[in-house]
Amino acid sequence: MPYNQPHEDTPIDVICQFTKDGIIIPLKIRMPDDEGELQVYKVKTYKEMPVITGMRTGMENAAFECRIEVYGRIKTIQIYYTSFSRTWKYKRI
Repeated sequence: MPYNQPHEDTPIDVICQFTKDGIIIPLKIRMPDDEGELQVYKVKTYKEMPVITGMRTGMENAAFECRIEVYGRIKTIQIYYTSFSRTWKYKRI
């Protein structure tokens, strides 16, 4: 799905670091570009958002607001991890 189209809950691949204290640090995100080809974007900055409780599962999720560089421009997206399905998804802000 092209990056510039409005959509929510788009599955993505995330490479992250886990500290010994259980803190998650997103490092890279892989998602489709405008042509639908998978591209890897380095997370320039991130901010952890309040933990969300899944409506269907009651499981806790991790959520982040990340800034990535896409075609020379900084874009802000929200990514979140659902522990029940063990998937990462994103929303463009």
